[in-house]
Amino acid sequence: MLQINSFLHNPIEEIRGHADGYREFTVQGHAALALLHLMQAGKSGYAPTGLMMPAWHQFVRQVRKAGAVIDTVRSNHFDKAHRGLRLRYVLRSEITITSLKLAKGYNHAP
Repeated sequence: MLQINSFLHNPIEEIRGHADGYREFTVQGHAALALLHLMQAGKSGYAPTGLMMPAWHQFVRQVRKAGAVIDTVRSNHFDKAHRGLRLRYVLRSEITITSLKLAKGYNHAP
């Protein structure tokens, strides 16, 4: 199966919705894609170690600024391949998406 790095080929232009039922928010670009990753990860959280994402924390900060509550969980890893501190982000807010705008070239709806 062909896999692409969605951060290099971001199909999302903008997401609008509500956090925790009452805070309206809008996130754009990579921050919108980061929100989708966090939503998909659920309570286990998302650790972006496998992605080529030098600016992941900036996207998380943008989602937080928009109104979502996101916890940062720090853990130490001692295995030889991945030694060091690892961060995992856990979305605590209940997110309701009211609109999703795809980037140009990705809207293949009939």
